Amino acid sequence: MSYCNGKKQAIVTYSFVGGEVKRFETDKVPIDVTTGYADNASGVGLHELKGFPGNNPGSYSFTIEAPSGVPRNLNPEPDIYLLAGLWDDYGTIGTFATEVGIVKGYEGNPIKVGTGYEITGSVVNVQPVNCYARVDLEWRWGGCQIVISHAGKTLYKDTGICPCKFTVACDDECPPGYFKCECDTYPGYCCVSCSEMKSEIAALRSAIRR
Repeated sequence: MSYCNGKKQAIVTYSFVGGEVKRFETDKVPIDVTTGYADNASGVGLHELKGFPGNNPGSYSFTIEAPSGVPRNLNPEPDIYLLAGLWDDYGTIGTFATEVGIVKGYEGNPIKVGTGYEITGSVVNVQPVNCYARVDLEWRWGGCQIVISHAGKTLYKDTGICPCKFTVACDDECPPGYFKCECDTYPGYCCVSCSEMKSEIAALRSAIRR
């Protein structure tokens, strides 16, 4: 996504799980900010075929466990991605659901469908011939990265523990959902979260009423 088009400066504030809040400034605008798995992230793929009686129409559910190559007790737990799938006739895997119809599938970019060491799915048999679900999954874990670029060239990259959260401010503005107040530290103002302030005010009101 592109930020600060027509502005003079972009300020990206970001953090990884368990890490400090960091700040990157640049006058090369607009910028693109992307987050995702780092280049050294790990992954283990799994091709799974679940077959069921195809004589009668009906619905079947199933569970797929992570392959042995995925380390247990990861914190955070690994993400599960769907690489491709085919259902006879249609069904689900994790958070993904095919369209209703006869022999439906998925092809395209990997999409996240779950988290953890197992995932559930289903298949609906419409025509009394065959009934199966064939999915290619990948368990991913490891470091995440944030990449800030301008005109297709990388300006800045950092890695840490997933997920990465960030906000972008342009010039001396605060990001959407924040308001500005003066402070002694650089750059002379702070951006305070409106939602956090709202929660604190609500807590104070509740304490006063007691």
